[in-house]
Amino acid sequence: QGMIPWDDDIDVGFFYEDIDRLESLLAADPLPGFRYVSVSNDPTYPRLHGKILFDGNCCIDIFPLVRMPDGRIRQKIQWLIRKVTWKLYSRKVGYLHEKEKPLWVFISKILGPFFTKKAVLRISDWNCRRFIGKETGCYINMFSIYSMEKEQIPEKCLKHPQRMPFDGIEVTIPGYWDEYLTNLTATI
Repeated sequence: QGMIPWDDDIDVGFFYEDIDRLESLLAADPLPGFRYVSVSNDPTYPRLHGKILFDGNCCIDIFPLVRMPDGRIRQKIQWLIRKVTWKLYSRKVGYLHEKEKPLWVFISKILGPFFTKKAVLRISDWNCRRFIGKETGCYINMFSIYSMEKEQIPEKCLKHPQRMPFDGIEVTIPGYWDEYLTNLTATI
């Protein structure tokens, strides 16, 4: 029905296996005033998802949608690896969130000396790619600030896109968008 009042940008999800192609397209033909930033083109960039900036301000977050394994334990392991690599990477680039939980600060301080930034990024990439091509029931927005449960996206939500009017234009949205948004915003 229009803009979501607590957010000031657009969030877009891309399948992880398509992110490299997206980055190549954005680098090959940039629009005036727009710039794509990510770990692949800025060594100090503090996030593991990309952003499109307009005149230096974020206007589009590019979130990778990663295939999750079946089975609760395997999902938790994938999410934990993501959490640890994100915290290690943040520490490597000097980005420390003021609301960081002491446990994660401790873990990143202990593990930090054993991993280079490049090694952390390789582990993160492996964690995102390891279930590509496998039949599983859901995807996840891997680098969100929300919980694993909130960010799980049933595969059916991504298989049946539909067109919908939004602020005067037609946009393509996921099938079952209402189910996804209800789950995501239930406790925000």
